[in-house]
Amino acid sequence: MNFRSMFTWILIILFLAINTSSALAASGLSQKQVNRYFIAIIFFGTLIALIVSLIGTKSRMSEEKRRRLLKHKTTYKPATAPLSPSPELKKNITALSNSLGKEVDAEKIMNLLNQEVEKKVTTTVNELKQTYGKVLNEKDRELKEISGKFKTAKQEYETVNTEKKHTESLVRSMADGLIIVNTKGEIELLNPAAQKILGTKSKDGLIGQKLTKNIKDEQLLSMLTGTASDKAADIELKSNKDETKTVVRANSAVIEDENGKTIGMVSVLSDITARKEIEEALRASEARLHKIIEKNADGMLIVTKEGLIRFVNQAAEDLFGRDKSKLIGMPCGFSVTTSQKKEFNIDTHSSKRCVVEMHAVEIEWEGENVFLVSLRDVTETVKLREILKELSVKDELTRLYNRRGFITLIEEQLKTAKETNNNSVLFFIDLDKMKEINDQLGHIEGDKALVDVSAILKESFKNATIIGRIGGDEFAIFTINTTDTDVKNLNTTLQKNIDSWNKTKNRSYNLSMSVGTAYYDPRKHSSIDDFIRQADQAMYKEKQLKRANR
Repeated sequence: MNFRSMFTWILIILFLAINTSSALAASGLSQKQVNRYFIAIIFFGTLIALIVSLIGTKSRMSEEKRRRLLKHKTTYKPATAPLSPSPELKKNITALSNSLGKEVDAEKIMNLLNQEVEKKVTTTVNELKQTYGKVLNEKDRELKEISGKFKTAKQEYETVNTEKKHTESLVRSMADGLIIVNTKGEIELLNPAAQKILGTKSKDGLIGQKLTKNIKDEQLLSMLTGTASDKAADIELKSNKDETKTVVRANSAVIEDENGKTIGMVSVLSDITARKEIEEALRASEARLHKIIEKNADGMLIVTKEGLIRFVNQAAEDLFGRDKSKLIGMPCGFSVTTSQKKEFNIDTHSSKRCVVEMHAVEIEWEGENVFLVSLRDVTETVKLREILKELSVKDELTRLYNRRGFITLIEEQLKTAKETNNNSVLFFIDLDKMKEINDQLGHIEGDKALVDVSAILKESFKNATIIGRIGGDEFAIFTINTTDTDVKNLNTTLQKNIDSWNKTKNRSYNLSMSVGTAYYDPRKHSSIDDFIRQADQAMYKEKQLKRANR
């Protein structure tokens, strides 16, 4: 290797060592580790240069020598002709022959010498070949090992460099701010999100500067430098420009080296201004809801999933007749369902029963899923509804079922009768001479007569299922499990009660009734009206028979 080549190799090795050391130092390795890598690169670079020089020298050997040295399976052959005896040697051999008295063959002796020389040379050459081959193989192995280490170091460097770029990309793209401060209080890392939260212009201009130069909030400074007692806090920052407020949640942690020594602080800053505004709005909404519930005219309860009362308003206290202190924490005493409204009876503290209408919805109350239950006192409404219902199916004068109520009820009874095969009988009754009573004595007296008839029917048909007034002076009685004998006995009882009334009541007229009966047959009666019509026809025949016998 000449001087120029050696100088070139030295420059290449130094350039590679310096650049690699700089890259490793930037990746975060300690100075001690960087120095190790620098020395290793110098050493291995020099070794590689020597090996390359050796390989170059080897390539310049003549093809004939390389073939002789590297071709292991061939045997050595002398490059020159066998030795021949010189004239002086021949003279000495002749003198030796004379002294021995025996002829000595000089050619034979030379052949023996040539054979011995050839053996020695061949042995020596083979030993040299083996020794040089071992050295060459060892050098090849060392070269491969060095090359492998160099590739590994290169891959590690590329991996570290890739991870560094990936980490830097993640830090830049973080939604939260990230700040790293050393033990001197100097900024070592600041991502764009932290720059935005702090309201600073240039990130690079802050690196290496003191925190106190750029941050004036004492609470934030104590969090970033690790002097705060808490490692997490919500901090309100004010902008110097427009006095706007930003709420930041700061979380800090200590950075330690491999020996456990503190080397800095890392802090994550999250802008939670929007979240705080939502929380404030929710609190205000809950306060309004609480006020609405408290002032509601209906009884309002907050009931847990387990059925325990968490809250009652004043209306609920009045409804139960108990103070809220005695209600909260107690079981509500009824099943809560959100599917539909329902009515049920409750007992108040004064033992007064009332009917309430419950409506429930599932809500979140102080961070817990609960039921908001509305209880409305509908006692009077239910009473009115019952009255209206009764008026819709009852005759206001006689308090018997009207036609609508009577038909509705016997429809249900006839379904049962069909299933049980029970005899069902309908009595159709008409008050005789009703028109004469109204015309001669007036409608008030006619109404009295109708009321008296209803009383007589109730007394006569005590076990009857349904009794109704289905027309002006027409009445109907529906019975079940009634035999022919029962029908006769009921007609007899009815007539006795009519006669008794006529004897005991001081009226200017006597009551008389015409009665018709019909047995229900599903094969004949396609409807309730057919059933009633048959009983009406039977009554009309009896009325005609009475008129004929007068």
